[in-house]
Amino acid sequence: MVTDAIAWLFLIAALIIFLSSAIGIFRVHSPYELLTIVTLVATAGLACAILSAIFFQPSPANILKGLAALVLQLITTSVGSSVAGRALHLRDSPVRTASEQREMGPGADPVEDF
Repeated sequence: MVTDAIAWLFLIAALIIFLSSAIGIFRVHSPYELLTIVTLVATAGLACAILSAIFFQPSPANILKGLAALVLQLITTSVGSSVAGRALHLRDSPVRTASEQREMGPGADPVEDF
């Protein structure tokens, strides 16, 4: 009973993270901010989803598999985001301030400016 409640809390947290990042993707214009959003979802959102799965069916095998998936996810996400950030830097992608983003307006295409 308690493990089910904890599992539902992790699942709801994952849902909130996924939904907020989906909204955030349409609101930012900088490739670095987009990378940050994707990295946040890949770490926090998937970690909550994996922990939820562990708490829904807590057996020793499932706990071991879930923790292994969690560790591998955290490792690959950090490496992937570092590689993507380095690629953006080598491509000389512009870093936009908040005021520059407001000047672009809501209908601007951020991909055009790269």
